[in-house]
Amino acid sequence: MKIIAVTVTYNRLPILKQHCVAMLSQTRCPEQWIIVDNNSTDGTKEYLLELKRMYPDLLTCVFLPENTGGSGGFEQAIRMAYEYGMDYIWGMDDDAIPEKDALALLEKAAEHYPEDRYCLRSNTYYLDSQGQFVLEQITQQDQISGLTFVGFFIPYKAVSKI
Repeated sequence: MKIIAVTVTYNRLPILKQHCVAMLSQTRCPEQWIIVDNNSTDGTKEYLLELKRMYPDLLTCVFLPENTGGSGGFEQAIRMAYEYGMDYIWGMDDDAIPEKDALALLEKAAEHYPEDRYCLRSNTYYLDSQGQFVLEQITQQDQISGLTFVGFFIPYKAVSKI
């Protein structure tokens, strides 16, 4: 299974650095990784250019001329990822910090679903009203009517139908 990761970022360099460490520490790394910068002004571009120098075969950086928002950034990222022809696209915002085995678990889970009809997502933590992180888990029986930009896993065949 070939997987391409996509990340969208905007002016959150400290958390982006944590995100990148987590992505580069995966037990199962993606074949390619696209990071779309939504015209950050906080040093993100310089950081990503240095990261690209360190991982030239893995990383593609896209620097948009204006902030198109999360949706605009993901539209660009998914369009580019689709052109690579990988089996799956794994996407997330810059503030998603995947556990080291996140991609390996998504890949294993994907083996149980038809590639042309299902999209998976990672279990995620969110802040509750008391400021505590709470794990929001989904089960096999859950139906997802929408996805956040935190760990979606989309089959190439499903994207090709859109």
